[in-house]
Amino acid sequence: MQQHPVRKEYGFLDYFIALLKWRKWLLINFFGVGIIAAVISLFLPKWYLSSSTLMPPQQDSGLLGLSRMISSIPMGGLGLDFLKGGDISYTYMAILQSRTVLDRLIDDFGLLDMYEFKENERDKARKAVKANLDFNLDKEGTITISVLDKDPQRAADMANALVSYLDSLNVILNVEKARNNRQFIENRFTENKLDLKKAEEGLKAFQEKYGAIALPAQAEAAIQGAAELQAQIIAEQVELGVKKKYLSASHEEVIQSQNKLNELQKRLSEMQYGVKSASTNGDAHKPDILPPLAEVPEMGLQYARLLRELEVQKTLYELLIQQYELAKIEEAKTIPTVQVLDRAIPAERKTKPKRSLIVIFAALSTTFVMILFLLLIERIRLLQAEDPDRHAKLARVLPGLKAPEDKA
Repeated sequence: MQQHPVRKEYGFLDYFIALLKWRKWLLINFFGVGIIAAVISLFLPKWYLSSSTLMPPQQDSGLLGLSRMISSIPMGGLGLDFLKGGDISYTYMAILQSRTVLDRLIDDFGLLDMYEFKENERDKARKAVKANLDFNLDKEGTITISVLDKDPQRAADMANALVSYLDSLNVILNVEKARNNRQFIENRFTENKLDLKKAEEGLKAFQEKYGAIALPAQAEAAIQGAAELQAQIIAEQVELGVKKKYLSASHEEVIQSQNKLNELQKRLSEMQYGVKSASTNGDAHKPDILPPLAEVPEMGLQYARLLRELEVQKTLYELLIQQYELAKIEEAKTIPTVQVLDRAIPAERKTKPKRSLIVIFAALSTTFVMILFLLLIERIRLLQAEDPDRHAKLARVLPGLKAPEDKA
């Protein structure tokens, strides 16, 4: 009866002892590979990192006089602050990563030749250049522009050039946006002047025909309130129109403005015709304080409407003329918009290659591979002694496989 060899279980200590036999080769491999890696790293090109830091963008506060005047009007500023941009930091990041900025950087510094690309390979050049650029926006809104290059002076120059490109493009975009805003408000202001003239002439003609009409104090208060509310509605319509020029109909800002406009129109309707109550089957009932304008006597009602229209146009005129002047000033502004906290300077030390990391990684990785290889050799040697049949089968699969013989 054939007996099968008894297999021995090997633990960590057995493998450790086996590796001790090869400690000389392991040490030679570790230090040899480390020295080779160190020598190779000496010939690798050096790269330098230069960075420029920008202050968090802030809304312009140079027009405080006009801003205070506008804020004193109930309906606010018709969205001019909205046009300056919500979070300008993200606008800056978008500009810095744009194709326009990349192409300008490539052309100004001759990066096509430096990266060895042809003119028809500009897209590849953009990707190569972009890989050496980094734009970081922190929680405080500070933007850091970093450039990696083989020449420390060129890296600093490129980082500062990116700041210049950002500022010039941002000025152009702001002026273009302000021009569109000014044209929009100008058109509405022109309409308002015609409407104001028409309202003045209408009220004058009515008074010349019927004479002065005295309205109850409550009716006059209702007219004044309705006029202010109508002016708010028109102002909100202007602001909504401005937002729709830059945002989609599904944008949150547009939806909020539309809801606000609907609510104002509802309030005006209630002021004119009374509030509908469910307890009266939908019939209008009188407000607690002011009567609906519809309840004013016919002649007085006509006069009230003319007076209200005049008040609306006068209030709107006060708002639009200030907004129009502010928009013209914004359009004419070409002052720098970017505040630089730290300009980029040439780096004194290289950023990469990090020779110590290269040497350590190369030495450890090759040593690890060699340990696996030596353990495999030891296992084959033990297999030859314990189970010659299995070793023979393995040798047939891997021709030339032969475990090293122990030297006497």
